[in-house]
Formats: sequence, C-alpha cells, structure tokens
Amino acid sequence: MRCHLNQRRRSIVIKFGVLILGLSLVGFRSLDGEISNAINDNLSSKSELSKGFSQNQNQLMAGFNFFKKDSAQKKKVEQRADQNTAKPLQVMKPKIEESRVFMGSKDAKVTIVEYSDFRCPYCSNAYLTMKTLIDKKYKGKVRLLYKHLPGKPHSKTAAQYYEAIALQDHQKAIQFHDFLYENQSGIRGGETFLKETAKKLGVNLKKLKKDIQSKKVKDLVTEDHLEAINLGFGGTPCFMINDITIMGARSVGYFSEIIDYMLKQ
Repeated sequence: MRCHLNQRRRSIVIKFGVLILGLSLVGFRSLDGEISNAINDNLSSKSELSKGFSQNQNQLMAGFNFFKKDSAQKKKVEQRADQNTAKPLQVMKPKIEESRVFMGSKDAKVTIVEYSDFRCPYCSNAYLTMKTLIDKKYKGKVRLLYKHLPGKPHSKTAAQYYEAIALQDHQKAIQFHDFLYENQSGIRGGETFLKETAKKLGVNLKKLKKDIQSKKVKDLVTEDHLEAINLGFGGTPCFMINDITIMGARSVGYFSEIIDYMLKQ
C-alpha cells in the first residue's frame, strides 16, 4: 500500500515538473496559487490532475501559437521600417532666385545661402570667412546668396536698405553689405547711419526712400525670415550648401571640406 502511494506521488511530481517547464518556455505569468491548489486536490484524485494538465496543455499551445503570430507581425513591422528608412528624405531647400544679389561668380558651381543679421557679432566673423572663400580660395567656383534673419534693433531696417539698394545696383548693394559688417557698431545709429552710408556709395536717395517702404522689399525680407524659420534656424548665422545645413560662424577649413566635396560631384 505504501509503495503504491509513493508511485502515485512520484507520478504527480513528474507531471507537475512537465507543467512548470512548459509554462516557463512561453513566458506565462506565475500560477503559484493555482498550482498549489492543484497539488492538494490531485493528491487525492489522479484523474483531476490529468484533467488539469490537459487544460494547461491547451493553454500552452494557445500561448505558443500567439507567440508565433506576434513574432511574425513584429518581423513585418521591422521590414516595413527598413523599407521606409531606405527611402530618401524630403529635404526643404532655400528658394534661389537668379534676380537677387550674388557675391562671387554667378556661374559658380557651388552656391552658399546665408541667413544673417547685420548687427550680429557672429555674423561679422562669418562675413570674413565668406570673403576668404569667395574672393580668394574658391574664386569663380563659389557664390553667396545673402538672406535675412533679423533679430536686433535696426537689423530689419538695414536689411530693407540692402534690398532697396539692390533694386538700383547689385554692386552697390554688395559694397553696402561689406561696409556695414566692417563698421558694425555704426548701425546702432539707425537710419541716420544707413542713409549716410548709402549716400557715400552714390545711391539715388530719393528712389531709395521710396523703395525701402515698398511692398516688394518688405515682402522679400519677411520671406527670407520665414524661410529660415521653416528650415529650423533660430539664430544667426546659418548656412545651406545644397542639402547641407551649417549652424554658426564656422572656420574656413570647415567650409572648405564641404565645398571640396561639392566641387567633386
């Protein structure tokens, strides 16, 4: 009788071990309380243990099938993500109008678009860098389109003067641009300084006064500003060389690496 009872208990333990192993393989939650109850009940009834094992076996198969289905779905999502990543990104580009003022050769292969502020001290450093690149190191190969992102007092007015002078003479507009950066502190004087500078350059002041307040000039400065914001620029200076964005007043060497790459394309 005792031997038969031991065999019965050994059979229960083996089946219990199989149950625990199966549950651990599919990552099911803990069933400690249910298992303890099952052991106590099945010590007195072998048929109940068999029934319980059969029910859990069905749960194991259902869990396994769910796991397979979930894994297949996950694989599909990952494949779709890889396909989307492989697609080229849609990069917003600056508007380049050939009617605007370009510093350097109009036929240059590489175009740098600058978003700047005539009163920004970092833009003053960038001015020297651009002069070196355009007038010396890459003369005839690189051109600069100067756009506006004004943020300081009198900056917007200076931008309007620049564009209004450009309506008369592109070369005088470039001279005005250079003079402001080389005498940046003078812009604090506002329109008095700006008007005196224009006068020194031989600009038609009567036409200038009219053009500064024109819708065309105001819209141009506003469009530059909005374009810079849409490109993600919040400070000055910032640059775009084809699809490459450059933040801040970088060195000649930094720009040269990018320009050399573009010239090889």
